[in-house]
Amino acid sequence: MLLGWEPEGDNEALVTIGEAFKIHGLINLSISKRNALLTDSSDMDDFLSTQHIDPTLLMASILAPPPGSSTEFHTEEDPSVREEKIRKQAVQVVRSLTSIPPTHSGTNLQAITLLTAGSELKAEDYEDHELVSQRFRALYSINHIRSNLRALDLLLELWELRDAGTEITTPNDVIYMQPLGLFINNKWVAAKSGEEITVISPIDEIQTTKVHAGGADDIDVAVKAARAALEGPWAGVSARDRGKLMLRLADLAEQHTKTLVSIDTWKSADYGRKRFSSACGDAGELTDVLRYYAGFADKLHGQVIDTTDKNFAYTSREPLGVCGQTIPWNYALGMAGGKIAPALAASGTITWRRPCVTRGRGGRFRVLTEKRNYSR
Repeated sequence: MLLGWEPEGDNEALVTIGEAFKIHGLINLSISKRNALLTDSSDMDDFLSTQHIDPTLLMASILAPPPGSSTEFHTEEDPSVREEKIRKQAVQVVRSLTSIPPTHSGTNLQAITLLTAGSELKAEDYEDHELVSQRFRALYSINHIRSNLRALDLLLELWELRDAGTEITTPNDVIYMQPLGLFINNKWVAAKSGEEITVISPIDEIQTTKVHAGGADDIDVAVKAARAALEGPWAGVSARDRGKLMLRLADLAEQHTKTLVSIDTWKSADYGRKRFSSACGDAGELTDVLRYYAGFADKLHGQVIDTTDKNFAYTSREPLGVCGQTIPWNYALGMAGGKIAPALAASGTITWRRPCVTRGRGGRFRVLTEKRNYSR
């Protein structure tokens, strides 16, 4: 935390100079005392009441440098430096919140612990730095004891922001989160090459964002993950449940029709494609195809073949394996449904290359599949 952070315009100061001196006193507590406060709720209650310190300030002190290190109070600082410091506190913010005992807050905060278990947040994961900074400012403005449910909501929002990417606004004012990475093995990752594709608005040729450009090494990793899913969790899903998952995905796509269609119309403008009304038809076809093949999922039967009384012959339909699929730019929504749905219905797994000239549609649809808990 940047102690003594001053207000900027209409933004409320994260920690005022006066509060910073209170925190400075907390920093100089012995390590054993600080640990005791974090592990015993009654000790913390007594300490807060006798010292007249807001619980939020105690949280702030946990993030501060340990005893013996220098602590500076800045009233003026370069904005870019300040923003970088705020971003780098992301890991410490989450870790500090998870360390506060659930019994002390009155609300079980194990959900936060589970949320962050096994995953380390990094400053590099946050693309929209200012948006993240605003979220953390809001988080710190909350009294953790009285409003921890709201704090949990903000943490969940931050977690989704890390995975979702950057916020984009279409020309018709639809706001959505654009994924920036490659979705492999159930998480968004950067391309191994580090290469990126610049996404430009075809209306005014202004850069909207950059997304990671997958290469051969990334494909190898994706295929291995898809193969593991094919032979593991996805293989154990019954045909009936596969159909149900596909129906839910169709419902979700239908609920987000306006977003998908807005992206489709916008990203296709430079290539002679479509009006909004035409794109609505493409989105409708996506949901129709998903529902059509969902009905096939539990109707893919083998045969018992009549031979002789000494033989037993039958056929069994099995998925061929991992399917590599490329989605064309000029009919992305409709083609996505036509390629993905049959493979899923037949218990197959896929690696999916979305069109490089219209990245928004495929990425947004991938977020919807993630919400439906597809394993890869």
